[in-house]
Amino acid sequence: MPEVDDDARATDEPASPEVKLSRRSALASRVRAWAKWMGGQPLWRIALVGFLVLSAIVMFAATRPTTRPQPPVISTTPSASFNPPPANSDLISPPALSALTQTIVYLEDKYQTSLGVAIAPIAPAGRAFMRPWTGGSLVTGYAWATADLPVALAVLREPKEPNDPEYLLTRAFNDSSAAGDLALWQYLGTDTVAAEKTQAIIVEAGDLNTVVRVNEASAALAPFGQTRWTLSDQAMFMGSFYCMTESDRVLTHMRQPSLDDTYGLGLLPSVRVKSGSGTEPNGVDSLRQIALVEVATGTPYAVAVSAIAIDGSLATAKAALNELAPAIAMITHGMDGYC
Repeated sequence: MPEVDDDARATDEPASPEVKLSRRSALASRVRAWAKWMGGQPLWRIALVGFLVLSAIVMFAATRPTTRPQPPVISTTPSASFNPPPANSDLISPPALSALTQTIVYLEDKYQTSLGVAIAPIAPAGRAFMRPWTGGSLVTGYAWATADLPVALAVLREPKEPNDPEYLLTRAFNDSSAAGDLALWQYLGTDTVAAEKTQAIIVEAGDLNTVVRVNEASAALAPFGQTRWTLSDQAMFMGSFYCMTESDRVLTHMRQPSLDDTYGLGLLPSVRVKSGSGTEPNGVDSLRQIALVEVATGTPYAVAVSAIAIDGSLATAKAALNELAPAIAMITHGMDGYC
């Protein structure tokens, strides 16, 4: 093994406290000697030494790398695999309301009448958060006079209102006059123009499915009465209609239905309702109602109902709705909405 002298071995071993103290003392002696030397030098030499020291510091700093490690970049854009969900995917399911389902089944059997119910929360167009609850064997049908709502609102939105709009609303909503329905419609213009303006109100409420249908008017039916309107779409329309500009003027008249319309939903307290009836292509009569119903908590819900008795009797259909209406008000819950 090669020999290692004592001096080389000493550099590898940690210095003792005595050695460290000796080194500090030597360094201090050198600093004092340098300061004493500088004190005896002329001013120009001291300035020159200071300049040289400062230049050396600057040159040393200039040779250091100026770039620093950059922080990792966090992307805020979605990845290529991200696909935004469809707009209606945010709609939650309504409560089951199984007791109401059972009631509808019972009443359909008891009165031998086909029933349809749709319930939706109050929500402005574009802000719906829940799908309508539906029950019964009927899902769609003719709107009949319930289509007065978008027609009346279109009239109130006209640049020039009728001379006496309240009279027209009273005739159509409080007297249930077919002539009043027709007067509102004709104020909008020709059948084509009136249909376009009525359609615009329905679309504004968020219903992109229903198409206003124009037929020849009769003594008992306005030309727009045979518009096909699903109960679920109409209930959602009612939930949005509640929040629309000028709709309060229509809703005020819906608080006082005519005596002929005081059945079904029209029997409930504090209800705002519009009813309609007509003859189906097979010759039987059907009923349709659209309303804002205050449930047990006092919260208004949008409701659309329809009834067709097997025997074609309006009296039978009304009897079924008379028993159904309080069940809707008492059982419905969990669908509170707002404008």
